[in-house]
Amino acid sequence: MPPRRRGAHVVLLGPDGVGKTAVLDALEADLVAAGVPVRRRHLRPHLDAVWRTPPAPEAPVRPASVRGPLGSHLQALAWLVEAHVAHRVRDAGWLRRGGWILQDRDLADLAVDPSRYRSSAPERRVLRLLRCAPRPDVRYVLVASPATLDARRAGRPGGADAGRYRALAGRLPDARVVEAEAALPVVVAAVREDLARRGWGAAFGAALGAALEGTPGAAPGVRRPPASPAPPRRSR
Repeated sequence: MPPRRRGAHVVLLGPDGVGKTAVLDALEADLVAAGVPVRRRHLRPHLDAVWRTPPAPEAPVRPASVRGPLGSHLQALAWLVEAHVAHRVRDAGWLRRGGWILQDRDLADLAVDPSRYRSSAPERRVLRLLRCAPRPDVRYVLVASPATLDARRAGRPGGADAGRYRALAGRLPDARVVEAEAALPVVVAAVREDLARRGWGAAFGAALGAALEGTPGAAPGVRRPPASPAPPRRSR
């Protein structure tokens, strides 16, 4: 694949404790060291952050009350509209100028872990809305065994398990599964190498770009997930 002159929008998905924030921190450090401008994002663009501070990603609030069907669909639709506005107003120009967007979770997470967002929207409808959203260049779905996740969470609640994220990856055309059992440097190296093989190696330095850009196939530890069957329809 030839080198890309534009930046990349990279989304990381996965259960709590799998290492998404740590991987994004490492990628950001590499890009900044190479002189590449980076924007970090959690879940959505937060266009309302001008007057309201978005919640901290490390401590998601899980209220007991869940929105009804109408409220849940309006929530998902609002996030979809916000994503389109942000893409037109901010993201498209930023990426054309070579900037990167590193994002922890996006609208796809609503299909896997709806209770985190007080949603009752069916997975099928969330995935249908997701097809209408601006697509990132790649989604990496980090997965690990339950024992590894429990050890990394150190007793914190975990949300959806890795199995549901594996199934979701098979329904997303731009997703790649990253086995995150290994130590953090190994996982970061696998993601970085996969990005280089896709044509973005120069963003991490000339040596990596020259060595890996255009190399066919995915990096070791990164794979295309098998297609998953569509979620069942909810009985009326």
